[in-house]
Amino acid sequence: MAKRQDMVDFPRFMDMIQQLLISTKGGSKRHSVENKKTFTFYRVSNGASFGVDQQLLDRLNRSPYFHLKEADLNDCQIIFVFCIINTRIESDVEAAIEKIPESAGDKPVILVVMHHNRDINFETTKKEWEKKYERVQLDVEVLFHRSEGGLLRCEKNNQAVEEIRKKVEGKWREEGEGLRGE
Repeated sequence: MAKRQDMVDFPRFMDMIQQLLISTKGGSKRHSVENKKTFTFYRVSNGASFGVDQQLLDRLNRSPYFHLKEADLNDCQIIFVFCIINTRIESDVEAAIEKIPESAGDKPVILVVMHHNRDINFETTKKEWEKKYERVQLDVEVLFHRSEGGLLRCEKNNQAVEEIRKKVEGKWREEGEGLRGE
């Protein structure tokens, strides 16, 4: 029996097909990015992610509707906080949130809690960080491991990508609404 990680990552496969279709319709990948809504983001991290934060952002940029572009704090629309769990989840998340500069004001935050673990069935005590931290509009958890090439191929990670996409595509898609949908 094949290991679950060796199986085809169906959502990722569909993303690749969708991106291929978009790029062939528009002529080039660059052209397809120009037709997408661009959201600017600022990145905060509390430790060495071994490139997993960028892997996640690359997966998000496969969306046919939007493109994420890194910007400085003053020009960003969204703040991504990548929180690597090193000791205790509560203290690590608190330390990561505290790294957001005060000058960020009330810009919305997407919190990505990152667990360094090979087990694709690893269960965490899912906390609702948006209830504790007002600026957190969405929190997701991902699994990664340096020896496995970074972001694991698993349902938990696919779900995290989809939750972020839905947040950006849905609630934040309309220019006139603003990022909080107000």
